[in-house]
Amino acid sequence: MEKKRKVKENQLLFFITGLFLTGVAIYIMIDPLLHRQFTMAVALMALGMNQLLMVYLSPHLFPKDERAKTIIGKSMVVNYFVLFSSIFLLFFVAGFSEIHWDAQQVLVFLASILLVTIPSTMVFYARRI
Repeated sequence: MEKKRKVKENQLLFFITGLFLTGVAIYIMIDPLLHRQFTMAVALMALGMNQLLMVYLSPHLFPKDERAKTIIGKSMVVNYFVLFSSIFLLFFVAGFSEIHWDAQQVLVFLASILLVTIPSTMVFYARRI
């Protein structure tokens, strides 16, 4: 009974922080997006989405059993390919388009991709396994 209560507390905490971070990110992103500028709030939005995905994942991952290890392992394999394909896509886009990002923007973009795809693939595998 104690573990079930702890899982509910974790879910509530993830939900509150996820909504807060997503709301703040939307508020910060409005002006730069209207002026067609890159905003660093993309990372904050990705972190908020990560927290909201963890609401679903917390009952599946926090019992440290074989199923949780399988979900994490398969997710990491997929995210390895996601990371390298996104790096390849950035090289391709940077070479053949007029988009010019500095190093900090590229790192924020890659971190945001990882912050969203890692729990997303875990949600996918949590439903399948």
